[in-house]
Amino acid sequence: MGTVPVNPPAADPPARQLQRRDQWRLSPWLPFTAVILLTALWLLSAFGGWATAAFCSASGFGASCRAHVHGVLFAASWVASVGLTASLVGLLAPLQTRSREHTRTARMKLFTVSAALYVIALTIVFIGGQAAAS
Repeated sequence: MGTVPVNPPAADPPARQLQRRDQWRLSPWLPFTAVILLTALWLLSAFGGWATAAFCSASGFGASCRAHVHGVLFAASWVASVGLTASLVGLLAPLQTRSREHTRTARMKLFTVSAALYVIALTIVFIGGQAAAS
Protein backbone atom coordinates (compact mmCIF):
# COMPACT_ATOMS: atom_id res chain seq x y z
CA MET A 1 0.00 0.00 0.00
CA GLY A 2 1.25 3.39 -0.90
CA THR A 3 0.93 6.67 0.88
CA VAL A 4 -0.89 9.63 -0.50
CA PRO A 5 1.36 12.70 -0.73
CA VAL A 6 0.07 15.72 1.10
CA ASN A 7 0.63 19.02 -0.59
CA PRO A 8 1.33 21.99 1.66
CA PRO A 9 -1.24 24.77 1.41
CA ALA A 10 -0.45 27.46 -1.08
CA ALA A 11 0.82 30.73 0.29
CA ASP A 12 -1.73 33.50 0.60
CA PRO A 13 -1.47 36.19 -2.05
CA PRO A 14 -0.20 39.56 -0.74
CA ALA A 15 -3.67 41.13 -0.98
CA ARG A 16 -5.08 38.43 1.30
CA GLN A 17 -2.22 38.94 3.80
CA LEU A 18 -2.92 42.67 3.86
CA GLN A 19 -6.62 42.05 4.40
CA ARG A 20 -5.87 39.64 7.27
CA ARG A 21 -3.56 42.20 8.86
CA ASP A 22 -6.31 44.84 8.63
CA GLN A 23 -8.67 42.66 10.63
CA TRP A 24 -6.47 42.74 13.76
CA ARG A 25 -6.15 46.47 14.26
CA LEU A 26 -5.83 47.99 17.67
CA SER A 27 -8.18 50.73 18.56
CA PRO A 28 -6.44 54.02 19.45
CA TRP A 29 -8.47 53.95 22.66
CA LEU A 30 -6.40 51.06 24.03
CA PRO A 31 -3.08 52.95 24.21
CA PHE A 32 -4.94 56.11 25.18
CA THR A 33 -6.45 54.26 28.15
CA ALA A 34 -2.98 53.07 29.13
CA VAL A 35 -1.74 56.66 28.95
CA ILE A 36 -4.64 57.80 31.16
CA LEU A 37 -3.75 55.17 33.76
CA LEU A 38 -0.06 56.14 33.67
CA THR A 39 -1.08 59.78 34.01
CA ALA A 40 -3.17 58.98 37.07
CA LEU A 41 -0.27 57.06 38.60
CA TRP A 42 2.07 59.97 37.89
CA LEU A 43 -0.32 62.56 39.36
CA LEU A 44 -0.89 60.54 42.51
CA SER A 45 2.85 60.02 42.92
CA ALA A 46 3.69 63.66 42.37
CA PHE A 47 0.79 65.59 43.83
CA GLY A 48 -0.98 62.98 45.93
CA GLY A 49 2.06 62.56 48.16
CA TRP A 50 2.64 58.91 47.26
CA ALA A 51 6.33 59.41 46.44
CA THR A 52 7.09 61.30 49.63
CA ALA A 53 5.18 58.78 51.73
CA ALA A 54 6.85 55.84 50.03
CA PHE A 55 10.43 57.02 50.32
CA CYS A 56 10.59 59.31 53.34
CA SER A 57 8.08 58.37 56.03
CA ALA A 58 8.82 54.67 56.59
CA SER A 59 12.38 55.23 57.79
CA GLY A 60 11.68 58.43 59.65
CA PHE A 61 13.66 60.65 57.29
CA GLY A 62 13.16 64.33 57.78
CA ALA A 63 12.85 67.43 55.70
CA SER A 64 16.00 66.73 53.68
CA CYS A 65 14.47 63.55 52.26
CA ARG A 66 11.24 65.32 51.40
CA ALA A 67 13.16 68.16 49.74
CA HIS A 68 15.16 65.65 47.68
CA VAL A 69 12.00 63.82 46.58
CA HIS A 70 10.34 67.12 45.63
CA GLY A 71 13.40 68.02 43.57
CA VAL A 72 13.21 64.67 41.80
CA LEU A 73 9.48 65.19 41.17
CA PHE A 74 10.21 68.60 39.67
CA ALA A 75 12.80 67.11 37.31
CA ALA A 76 10.52 64.23 36.32
CA SER A 77 7.59 66.58 35.75
CA TRP A 78 9.33 67.93 32.64
CA VAL A 79 9.36 64.45 31.14
CA ALA A 80 5.74 63.88 32.16
CA SER A 81 4.66 67.20 30.64
CA VAL A 82 6.14 66.19 27.27
CA GLY A 83 4.26 62.89 27.61
CA LEU A 84 1.05 64.77 28.31
CA THR A 85 1.62 66.99 25.28
CA ALA A 86 2.18 63.95 23.05
CA SER A 87 -1.01 62.30 24.25
CA LEU A 88 -3.08 65.46 23.81
CA VAL A 89 -1.72 65.99 20.30
CA GLY A 90 -2.56 62.39 19.50
CA LEU A 91 -6.07 62.78 20.82
CA LEU A 92 -7.15 66.30 19.94
CA ALA A 93 -5.11 67.60 17.06
CA PRO A 94 -6.63 67.31 13.62
CA LEU A 95 -3.79 65.40 12.04
CA GLN A 96 -3.65 66.42 8.42
CA THR A 97 -2.28 63.35 6.74
CA ARG A 98 -2.75 61.71 3.39
CA SER A 99 -5.22 59.12 4.53
CA ARG A 100 -7.14 57.76 7.47
CA GLU A 101 -4.52 55.01 7.80
CA HIS A 102 -1.73 57.56 8.20
CA THR A 103 -3.75 59.44 10.81
CA ARG A 104 -4.29 56.24 12.76
CA THR A 105 -0.60 55.34 12.57
CA ALA A 106 0.46 58.82 13.72
CA ARG A 107 -1.92 58.69 16.67
CA MET A 108 -0.69 55.26 17.73
CA LYS A 109 2.91 56.47 17.57
CA LEU A 110 2.10 59.55 19.65
CA PHE A 111 0.31 57.46 22.29
CA THR A 112 3.23 55.03 22.40
CA VAL A 113 5.72 57.86 22.84
CA SER A 114 3.52 59.35 25.56
CA ALA A 115 3.30 56.06 27.46
CA ALA A 116 7.07 55.60 27.20
CA LEU A 117 7.68 59.10 28.56
CA TYR A 118 5.39 58.49 31.53
CA VAL A 119 7.25 55.25 32.29
CA ILE A 120 10.53 57.19 32.13
CA ALA A 121 9.14 59.86 34.47
CA LEU A 122 8.00 57.23 36.96
CA THR A 123 11.41 55.55 36.74
CA ILE A 124 13.09 58.88 37.52
CA VAL A 125 10.83 59.23 40.58
CA PHE A 126 11.63 55.71 41.74
CA ILE A 127 15.42 56.01 41.30
CA GLY A 128 15.49 59.49 42.82
CA GLY A 129 13.33 58.38 45.73
CA GLN A 130 15.61 55.42 46.40
CA ALA A 131 18.58 57.78 46.38
CA ALA A 132 16.80 60.09 48.86
CA ALA A 133 16.03 57.20 51.17
CA SER A 134 19.56 55.90 51.26
